[in-house]
Amino acid sequence: MLPLGLLRRAEFRSGTAVGLLINFGLYGQLFVLSLYFKEQRGYSALRTGFSGGLHAGIAVAAAAFFLAAALTFAGVARPSIGS
Repeated sequence: MLPLGLLRRAEFRSGTAVGLLINFGLYGQLFVLSLYFKEQRGYSALRTGFSGGLHAGIAVAAAAFFLAAALTFAGVARPSIGS
């Protein structure tokens, strides 16, 4: 699995914490917006899935992930876990 010594590294702990917060926010937004469209607006499950609010949030997150990867590979930002 994961070597326990890796948890002693501050870079690993901070990167894991940031990843946890990002995923919590992204999937929390997806869950709350789905409930909002279904319960408050009365959308069907199909219409909720195709609504623009869900797609916009996912598109922004995906763009941010690709931008972060490009900056890391370009050397502008350093990876959180170095070798």
